[in-house]
Order: sequence, then C-alpha cells, then structure tokens
Amino acid sequence: MCNEVKVALNLLATLAQSDHAKKDISIVIRMHKNLLG
Repeated sequence: MCNEVKVALNLLATLAQSDHAKKDISIVIRMHKNLLG
C-alpha cells in the first residue's frame, strides 16, 4: 500500500471516533477515489 492510502486509512480510523464521523468519512472516501483514480 502506498503512503497516501495508509494516511487516509489512519485518518479514517481517527475520524470514526469523532462526532462528525459521517461527514468526515464521506470526505475521506471522496479523497480516496481521487487518489485511486
């Protein structure tokens, strides 16, 4: 796995614990799709 994906997954794990998780996760998923093309 490339570093960007690791960072995104770590971010996802952190955000999953936050109150704004749903909104933030959707942003991360969009970012992920951009990274993966």
